[in-house]
Amino acid sequence: MNKAAEVNKNKLSIKVMYYNRFLMVRYFTATFFFANLNWLAFMIYKQSIGWLIPMSLMLLQLLPIAEQIKLYRKPTNETPRTKQYYYLQLAVNILLIVSIFTPAYNHLFFFMNQNQTGKTVTLLFLLIGCLLAISVIRRLNKIESNTDKQYHRVKQYEKILGV
Repeated sequence: MNKAAEVNKNKLSIKVMYYNRFLMVRYFTATFFFANLNWLAFMIYKQSIGWLIPMSLMLLQLLPIAEQIKLYRKPTNETPRTKQYYYLQLAVNILLIVSIFTPAYNHLFFFMNQNQTGKTVTLLFLLIGCLLAISVIRRLNKIESNTDKQYHRVKQYEKILGV
């Protein structure tokens, strides 16, 4: 392999390593997207006005999705739109947890059992959503401050290559 091809291969490897710092964020973004899509489908089927919540979350999620796509072309450690979305998702999940203990539960989660078991399962899912959102926010903070493990691996690799 010639020298120019080797340099390009190394640059691409480093670019991909920087992009992969956000791998967990991308997976959780997809998870929330499909969870909200599933909830939206139920709400539309029931013709409930509650469809506005998952639809709004999905539309607002387009901004962090676009931001994450741009990361490949232009690596950065700052993703303000993604972080804002996850704070919003966390806040919505907390409000939905509160709704479990109100009559709104019957309208927002009509597809779940309306008894204590259904409410407990709903609470569990929403708490998992909160934990995922918090995990992403923590990960984004680490990436932003360059204290994530992947950053150190990239720097070691760059040092080995002499970049």
